[in-house]
Amino acid sequence: MLTLIIPFHRDTERLAHSLSAIDAYRNMHPNLLSEVILVHNGISEVPKLILPTFAKTLHTNTLGLGAAYRLGISAATSSWCLLSASDLPFGFSDVDAAALDTWQRGIYIGSKLHEKSDSRSHGSLRLILSRIFYYWRFLVLDVRLPRDTQGTILLPTDIAKKLVLEVEADDFFFTTELLYRAACRGLSIRELPIRQLPQISSSSVRFWHDGFTLFYRTFRLRSKK
Repeated sequence: MLTLIIPFHRDTERLAHSLSAIDAYRNMHPNLLSEVILVHNGISEVPKLILPTFAKTLHTNTLGLGAAYRLGISAATSSWCLLSASDLPFGFSDVDAAALDTWQRGIYIGSKLHEKSDSRSHGSLRLILSRIFYYWRFLVLDVRLPRDTQGTILLPTDIAKKLVLEVEADDFFFTTELLYRAACRGLSIRELPIRQLPQISSSSVRFWHDGFTLFYRTFRLRSKK
């Protein structure tokens, strides 16, 4: 039913830890998590990592989270896709929340800003930036987006394959643009409460640089509708 897509570059420590959690969840829910696709992105050599037999590994020379998601979606064969990250930031609390909603057809996002989310381990400064970014999107864009566009995304695979044809971003802005394209077409987007897991290694997010990029790219996105 569900294809889990995880991009990675050099973050093998986080990925190795996540693969153990994925295996445990697969054993608990064998009919739910039917496919795992790991996508290495960038021209560097694929890091040496002992991968489990349940995971399929793909590679793209294009560096960026969005490039990896695009390739993973094109290869997905399950009815739903989960776009996550190498550190599996919410565990499977996003999937469990979607199951409680009985998988109503639409798009789900694991939202750090949902009122029932436990995102204390995310850090107060980054949560403040996420909230400011939400207000900025509200002012700049002519469609209503969820409060958090940088979370995990669950969506039907057939919808994902159509939307990626319209998304230009190859980097971390991919999720924001994907949700924007979906909202412009009137697709339902629902926020899910999540439980943020503690980080096991330092984040690759460059706070001020990436924050400025989000604000600037949102402004430019309006003109590319």
